[in-house]
Parts: sequence; C-alpha cells; structure tokens
Amino acid sequence: MVFVGTGIFLGGLVGLLSLTIGGIPLTLTASGGALIMGLVFGWLRSVYPFFGRIPEPAIWIFDTVGLCIFIGIVGLTAGPGFIAGLKKTGISLVFIGLVSSLLPHTLEFSSAVTF
Repeated sequence: MVFVGTGIFLGGLVGLLSLTIGGIPLTLTASGGALIMGLVFGWLRSVYPFFGRIPEPAIWIFDTVGLCIFIGIVGLTAGPGFIAGLKKTGISLVFIGLVSSLLPHTLEFSSAVTF
C-alpha cells in the first residue's frame, strides 16, 4: 500500500506543475498526475517485480469496491436528470432508450449469423 500511496502522492505533486504557453497556464491537475505516476509505477513494477506487490484479495477489493462506487455515483448523478426528462417527455423516453440500446446489437447479431 505504501507503493500505491507514494504513486498517488507523487502524482499529485506532478499535477501541481504548470506550464504557461501564450499566456495560458497548462497543467495535468492532480488526477492527470496520478494517472501519469500510475503508468510510471506500473512500468517500474513490470521491470522490477520484487517491490510493489499487492495481494490478490486486495486487488479484488479495489476492483469490486471501485466499480460499485463508480456505478453508484453515476446513478446518483444521472437520476434527477432522468426523472426530469421522464416528466417532460413521458414514457416514450424509456422506449427510445430501449430501441437505441438494443437495435445496434440486434442488427449486428443478425448480420453475424450466416445460414
């Protein structure tokens, strides 16, 4: 966990750096810096596999909890907009969503099946 924490910390520091081009400041921000350090630390781990090992159960927890939190936040953020759209346009919004999500898959499946 020290390996992950160090990567996040250094990524935040890298994200603080700013470069001014034409009077416009450009920066990676903390999330961009963390992404860059994640790539660097991942490469270091692949080249030198004797440090930065994370146990498999911990990786499973990160994947599962991270995905669940992401889905929850997206749902909570999109929920009020969906309800407002449903009140404004009616139930046709649900049917249009079903058609637009199922039609491409149905057409692709029917073109992939050969008799």
